[in-house]
Amino acid sequence: MDPEGPAPAAPATTPESFVSWLPTWYDAVLSLLTEERRQSLAVFGPELAPEMMSKVLSECFRPILGSFQTRLESVLRPSASKTTGAGSLENICALYEATLQFLTLAYEAVAGSWHDVADATTSASGVKLYQSITGVILQVASPFLVYQQHLGELEGQHSTVAQQLIAKDIRQAVSISNPNTVSMLQDATERLKGLAPFIFPLTEAAVVRLELLTG
Repeated sequence: MDPEGPAPAAPATTPESFVSWLPTWYDAVLSLLTEERRQSLAVFGPELAPEMMSKVLSECFRPILGSFQTRLESVLRPSASKTTGAGSLENICALYEATLQFLTLAYEAVAGSWHDVADATTSASGVKLYQSITGVILQVASPFLVYQQHLGELEGQHSTVAQQLIAKDIRQAVSISNPNTVSMLQDATERLKGLAPFIFPLTEAAVVRLELLTG
């Protein structure tokens, strides 16, 4: 049993490396929890296994929590007037989604170890364990709160370039010299129809990000 958890292993010298590194580290922590459950059941028995797993989960995050917010801000500053790149908001959403998936699986792993106790005794209470694991979840997810609070601003920044390009194409499509000519109107309509496939994906992607970060 390793109370310190998997080594952080220099996660982020660049924003891109952090985006790639974090999901793999989550996988390593989940593997550690699985092994911790097996060893704790063998060494301490089912009564102490859930508590040990909760402690291990908390200890795994201790080395990186202090810099977690800073590393996220290296990907995208949550309230700045300029973003760090066209894909920055997508990267934040990818990290948040990976974090939610990890926390769900980690909770299931710890809860599963408690069910081993509950199955063995009718007097088992999971309140303390629930409070412990909830505290870890809130602590890990809290750095993303500022992105949820500033999502409207960030979405506007993220979509500006693409929206400007599409708006330019729309202006060009409807800028006809003789709008009374049926053929010219038909041509403008066809050009606008051709732009539709570029407009709807932008809206759909924004809705997906909204549902992910606020749902």
